[in-house]
Amino acid sequence: MNQIRVNALCIFLFEGKVLVGKGTDPIKNQAFCRPFGGGIEARETSEQAVVREIKEELGATAINLKKLTVLENIFGYRGKKMHEITFLYKGDILEKHFYENQKFPRLDKDGFAEWIHVSDILSGKLILYPEKVRDYLVL
Repeated sequence: MNQIRVNALCIFLFEGKVLVGKGTDPIKNQAFCRPFGGGIEARETSEQAVVREIKEELGATAINLKKLTVLENIFGYRGKKMHEITFLYKGDILEKHFYENQKFPRLDKDGFAEWIHVSDILSGKLILYPEKVRDYLVL
Protein backbone atom coordinates (compact mmCIF):
# COMPACT_ATOMS: atom_id res chain seq x y z
CA MET A 1 0.00 0.00 0.00
CA ASN A 2 2.28 2.72 -1.30
CA GLN A 3 -0.28 5.16 -2.64
CA ILE A 4 -3.86 6.27 -2.26
CA ARG A 5 -6.09 5.90 -5.31
CA VAL A 6 -8.67 8.66 -5.79
CA ASN A 7 -11.73 7.65 -7.77
CA ALA A 8 -15.36 8.50 -8.47
CA LEU A 9 -18.20 5.97 -8.63
CA CYS A 10 -21.84 6.40 -9.55
CA ILE A 11 -24.92 4.59 -8.31
CA PHE A 12 -27.61 4.15 -10.95
CA LEU A 13 -30.91 2.96 -9.44
CA PHE A 14 -33.97 1.74 -11.36
CA GLU A 15 -37.04 -0.16 -10.16
CA GLY A 16 -35.36 -1.50 -7.02
CA LYS A 17 -32.17 -2.44 -8.84
CA VAL A 18 -28.65 -1.01 -9.01
CA LEU A 19 -26.29 -1.17 -12.00
CA VAL A 20 -23.02 -2.94 -11.20
CA GLY A 21 -20.10 -4.80 -12.66
CA LYS A 22 -19.16 -8.14 -11.14
CA GLY A 23 -15.69 -9.27 -10.19
CA THR A 24 -13.84 -11.92 -8.24
CA ASP A 25 -10.91 -12.00 -5.88
CA PRO A 26 -9.26 -15.40 -6.41
CA ILE A 27 -7.12 -15.03 -3.28
CA LYS A 28 -10.23 -14.64 -1.09
CA ASN A 29 -12.26 -16.96 -3.36
CA GLN A 30 -14.94 -14.28 -3.31
CA ALA A 31 -17.34 -12.86 -5.89
CA PHE A 32 -18.41 -9.23 -5.52
CA CYS A 33 -20.00 -6.36 -7.39
CA ARG A 34 -19.09 -2.71 -7.68
CA PRO A 35 -20.73 0.43 -9.07
CA PHE A 36 -19.25 1.88 -12.25
CA GLY A 37 -16.70 4.67 -12.34
CA GLY A 38 -12.96 4.90 -11.92
CA GLY A 39 -9.86 6.92 -11.30
CA ILE A 40 -9.86 10.70 -11.36
CA GLU A 41 -7.26 12.10 -13.75
CA ALA A 42 -5.14 15.22 -13.17
CA ARG A 43 -7.07 18.47 -13.69
CA GLU A 44 -10.37 16.57 -13.79
CA THR A 45 -13.16 17.00 -11.24
CA SER A 46 -14.77 13.96 -9.67
CA GLU A 47 -17.97 14.69 -11.62
CA GLN A 48 -16.05 14.90 -14.91
CA ALA A 49 -14.40 11.58 -14.03
CA VAL A 50 -17.78 9.89 -13.53
CA VAL A 51 -19.04 11.15 -16.90
CA ARG A 52 -15.84 10.05 -18.68
CA GLU A 53 -15.64 6.65 -16.98
CA ILE A 54 -19.29 5.79 -17.64
CA LYS A 55 -18.78 6.69 -21.31
CA GLU A 56 -15.60 4.56 -21.49
CA GLU A 57 -16.98 1.58 -19.57
CA LEU A 58 -20.57 1.45 -20.84
CA GLY A 59 -20.87 3.83 -23.78
CA ALA A 60 -23.54 5.64 -21.76
CA THR A 61 -24.10 9.28 -20.87
CA ALA A 62 -24.32 9.94 -17.11
CA ILE A 63 -26.76 12.77 -16.28
CA ASN A 64 -28.45 14.32 -13.23
CA LEU A 65 -25.36 13.66 -11.11
CA LYS A 66 -25.60 14.38 -7.40
CA LYS A 67 -22.59 13.98 -5.09
CA LEU A 68 -23.64 11.86 -2.11
CA THR A 69 -20.49 11.53 0.00
CA VAL A 70 -16.77 10.84 0.05
CA LEU A 71 -15.68 7.44 1.34
CA GLU A 72 -12.33 6.17 2.53
CA ASN A 73 -11.73 2.50 1.91
CA ILE A 74 -8.77 0.41 3.07
CA PHE A 75 -9.03 -3.17 1.85
CA GLY A 76 -7.26 -6.20 0.45
CA TYR A 77 -7.59 -7.25 -3.17
CA ARG A 78 -5.75 -10.11 -4.86
CA GLY A 79 -3.41 -10.31 -1.89
CA LYS A 80 -2.45 -6.62 -1.95
CA LYS A 81 -3.34 -3.93 0.56
CA MET A 82 -5.21 -1.09 -1.11
CA HIS A 83 -6.31 2.40 -0.03
CA GLU A 84 -8.79 4.55 -1.93
CA ILE A 85 -10.75 7.74 -1.54
CA THR A 86 -14.06 7.53 -3.42
CA PHE A 87 -16.34 10.37 -4.45
CA LEU A 88 -19.75 8.69 -4.60
CA TYR A 89 -22.46 10.00 -6.91
CA LYS A 90 -26.02 9.08 -7.76
CA GLY A 91 -27.25 9.67 -11.30
CA ASP A 92 -29.23 8.58 -14.32
CA ILE A 93 -28.33 7.33 -17.76
CA LEU A 94 -29.54 9.42 -20.68
CA GLU A 95 -29.98 6.55 -23.14
CA LYS A 96 -33.19 4.69 -22.26
CA HIS A 97 -32.12 1.37 -23.82
CA PHE A 98 -29.74 0.81 -20.89
CA TYR A 99 -32.82 0.44 -18.67
CA GLU A 100 -34.48 -2.06 -21.01
CA ASN A 101 -31.93 -4.88 -20.66
CA GLN A 102 -31.07 -6.79 -17.50
CA LYS A 103 -27.48 -7.27 -18.66
CA PHE A 104 -25.29 -5.76 -21.37
CA PRO A 105 -21.60 -5.97 -22.36
CA ARG A 106 -18.99 -3.63 -20.93
CA LEU A 107 -16.81 -1.70 -23.38
CA ASP A 108 -13.66 -1.40 -21.26
CA LYS A 109 -13.03 -5.09 -20.53
CA ASP A 110 -14.62 -8.51 -20.63
CA GLY A 111 -17.74 -8.87 -18.57
CA PHE A 112 -21.12 -7.29 -18.25
CA ALA A 113 -23.00 -4.49 -16.61
CA GLU A 114 -25.97 -5.90 -14.73
CA TRP A 115 -29.02 -4.57 -12.95
CA ILE A 116 -29.16 -6.46 -9.64
CA HIS A 117 -31.77 -6.23 -6.92
CA VAL A 118 -30.80 -3.86 -4.11
CA SER A 119 -32.44 -6.34 -1.71
CA ASP A 120 -29.82 -8.97 -2.67
CA ILE A 121 -27.09 -6.59 -1.48
CA LEU A 122 -28.88 -5.42 1.66
CA SER A 123 -29.64 -9.03 2.65
CA GLY A 124 -26.00 -10.04 2.19
CA LYS A 125 -26.74 -12.42 -0.70
CA LEU A 126 -24.37 -10.37 -2.89
CA ILE A 127 -21.28 -8.45 -1.75
CA LEU A 128 -20.93 -4.83 -2.86
CA TYR A 129 -17.67 -2.89 -2.64
CA PRO A 130 -16.92 -0.39 -1.28
CA GLU A 131 -19.06 -1.71 1.58
CA LYS A 132 -20.26 1.74 2.69
CA VAL A 133 -22.03 2.22 -0.65
CA ARG A 134 -24.80 -0.02 0.75
CA ASP A 135 -25.90 2.90 2.95
CA TYR A 136 -26.78 4.94 -0.15
CA LEU A 137 -28.82 2.32 -2.04
CA VAL A 138 -32.12 3.36 -0.45
CA LEU A 139 -32.07 7.01 -1.57
